[in-house]
Amino acid sequence: MFQDIHVMIFIGFGILMSFLVQGSFTSTGHSLFVAMFAAVFNIINQWVWANVINGTNESGFRIGVDILVDADFCAGAVLISFGALIGRVSFFQLIIMAAVEVVFYNINAAVCYGRLVAADIGGSMVIHTFGAYFGLTVSLLLDRTTSRKEKRANKWSSDHNSDTLAMIGTLFLWCFWPSFNAYYGGIVEAGGVGERVVVNTYLSLCGSVAATFLASAYFGNGKLSIVDVQNATLAGGVAIGAASNMLTMPGGALIVGTIAGTVSTFGYNVLQPKLEKKIGLADTCGVHNLHGMPGLLGAIVSIIMSSRADPSVYSKSGYSWTTVWGDADRNSYTAMALVGLQFSSLFMTLGLAVGGGVVAAFLLRLIPDLEVFYQDGDEYIVEEEEHEEEGHGDEEMTKAETGSETSRADHSA
Repeated sequence: MFQDIHVMIFIGFGILMSFLVQGSFTSTGHSLFVAMFAAVFNIINQWVWANVINGTNESGFRIGVDILVDADFCAGAVLISFGALIGRVSFFQLIIMAAVEVVFYNINAAVCYGRLVAADIGGSMVIHTFGAYFGLTVSLLLDRTTSRKEKRANKWSSDHNSDTLAMIGTLFLWCFWPSFNAYYGGIVEAGGVGERVVVNTYLSLCGSVAATFLASAYFGNGKLSIVDVQNATLAGGVAIGAASNMLTMPGGALIVGTIAGTVSTFGYNVLQPKLEKKIGLADTCGVHNLHGMPGLLGAIVSIIMSSRADPSVYSKSGYSWTTVWGDADRNSYTAMALVGLQFSSLFMTLGLAVGGGVVAAFLLRLIPDLEVFYQDGDEYIVEEEEHEEEGHGDEEMTKAETGSETSRADHSA
């Protein structure tokens, strides 16, 4: 399961972000480094904040597979934030953002998992919601200057080859997502918590695929958009995360995935263009649609399931409800008390995500911007530049004129 999660973070996310025609080196290369940096920095921060907030009083930190999985989860949150900013932040800006985010991520995780003992086994709130709204906050505040608005006029675009490559990343993520949600459920054995998480995640993913294809065809007047297929098909894995070890039942998991796929597709086709036009929110990968809104949906599902929690029902399923909601003292808690804990965790996550994003945006404004957005040339050696200087750039112009490239900013059109 560790290796499955590792593949998701370092292969799935990186390839999924490779859709930029002129920025694929930045997408994949920067993703590798920032994920590594966040993972290693997380090992230290996790130990520090667990001691400060939860008083674990550990004299030293231990490194084992579980610590590495936690590190990869943190790296996933940072990559989600990066997704909102791909092509518009330099390498140095990205490292500063990651450093700030790792600190705020671990504070939030220590409070939600340690103090509040939130039920969020798949990280719908702590990973996806946090990462999405941290990145969106940075994006919104960082792009307020006139110079950055002018550079954003150079729209990001994808073509047939880059979108096909990105689709491979989708398939990796789709196949391994059950492991991502189930790791904290322990060994996947018949009747165990881990098995329930895998089944619920698998069914929710199936629901999001079905809903995405139907919704995409609706918005596309009978034709599918590869942008929707690349992203919204994964929304079910995000949305079921927090409640994947609860008694949602198979039908419930399918419903959650169906709603998530529909909401995510709606986001890509309708909401994202409106947010960019109305408030100037640029979101390169559409993380609000894939991680933000489905993460919020996952929190809502966990709240609903918490309100229906019954210890006797959970005991009949083969395990105690304390397996879901934490320590044994929770036996004296009422279902509504558990609802309060879930609500508190959600608001804590949103507050720290936005607050951390504000801090990161302030620091990033102190660092020089890229000369040109959505292109690799500022930070990578690009051989094609030599040919373009010699006047061989007509092929790219022809592609744009014939419509062989598609701008994600103009996706609704």
